[in-house]
Amino acid sequence: MTDRVPVGASIATALSESGVTHVFGVPGETQLGLLEAIHADPRLTFVTTRHEEGAGFMADAAARISGAPGIATAGRGPGVTHLSIALHTALEDGIPLVALVGQVNTRARHRGAFQEADLVALARPITKFAVEATDPKGIGQMVRTALAIAVAERPGPVLVSIPVDFDRAMTLPEPLRSSPDVGGPDIAAVAAASRFLTSAEAPAMIVGERTFGVADRTPFTTLAEALGAGVYTSWRRFDAFPNDHSSYWGNLPWMPDVLYEPLDQSDVVLLLGSRLDEFTSRSHRFPAEGQTLVAVDPDPAVLARIPRAKHLICADPLSTAGAMVQAIGNNSVTQALRDRVTHWNGVYRDASTPEPRHRSDGFVDLEGAFATIRSMVPATAITTSDAGSFSTWLNRFYEWRSPRTFLG
Repeated sequence: MTDRVPVGASIATALSESGVTHVFGVPGETQLGLLEAIHADPRLTFVTTRHEEGAGFMADAAARISGAPGIATAGRGPGVTHLSIALHTALEDGIPLVALVGQVNTRARHRGAFQEADLVALARPITKFAVEATDPKGIGQMVRTALAIAVAERPGPVLVSIPVDFDRAMTLPEPLRSSPDVGGPDIAAVAAASRFLTSAEAPAMIVGERTFGVADRTPFTTLAEALGAGVYTSWRRFDAFPNDHSSYWGNLPWMPDVLYEPLDQSDVVLLLGSRLDEFTSRSHRFPAEGQTLVAVDPDPAVLARIPRAKHLICADPLSTAGAMVQAIGNNSVTQALRDRVTHWNGVYRDASTPEPRHRSDGFVDLEGAFATIRSMVPATAITTSDAGSFSTWLNRFYEWRSPRTFLG
């Protein structure tokens, strides 16, 4: 007979065999079995936080930097409500995050147990998927499924609720099941979209939120050069395209008005992984009449909501960009397009390079402060920012040159 293993060990194995290295959380008595198993697995490191919201945002940051799902733990009831803001942020930004949360003993469910709450109902509006285990058997596979859902199509958070008696239970070991390979972009669709893009009189690109965790942005830069297109980055993805590249025109949405002119004048815009949220679309004023879009995203639900799209490609933006480069081949970009890209890149640099100035009246000159910051901070430094109106200074005057360096 096969020896039984603790449920916590089954979960820890599912995490480590899926490539997870760090788990963030506030230790709680509902998850002692899981915590012991994580501690015993040399492939996993548990990072203790002071607050569940902090654990959620640490997991979110880890996902943005690595491209792999972030893992957060929380106890029942209040622990999950504390985690909720991080879950909502991950949902809004398309970040894969798996929350492993405790729940009251199954014998006490719906009987007024201490800190009892319907965690699935609580999490459903702010997650891609939420589920509660009803049997110790299969919880390891449930976690593997949660990891797969978190990264599928448009990534997002998944919550798995585990009752405390299941956390302490024993179960049969679960073999690792391989996930099916995700197919590449349709070659015929890429070829048709590429022909359409190369016929544009004034093309532009927006590199969006679906490009989180990308380390090599060469397909994006090569594609921009092959099309003679200027490039914008979408909200909270300012590091998705090197800001010091000669094709860069700025980050959406908080730019000087002059930098919207080339976008407004573009007849064809390629969206690489952007869902055109409120900020990126400037309160849905973009696209305007007369503009046509080519949209690339792995989530068909996102593509279905893109307006004025002539070509829709349901695939990963990075691999699609590479396929487009191959399809375009030795495209001869006109001098007029080269001059257009160069001109607006110069306007961007003039508008976004802070003057090293200082006030003499005792107040801080924020433009001067960012000039100092840019002179001191290396290109590989990771920056993080809240979303308040103050961040317009950062968005305008900071320069993200390296990938995986902005946590919004």
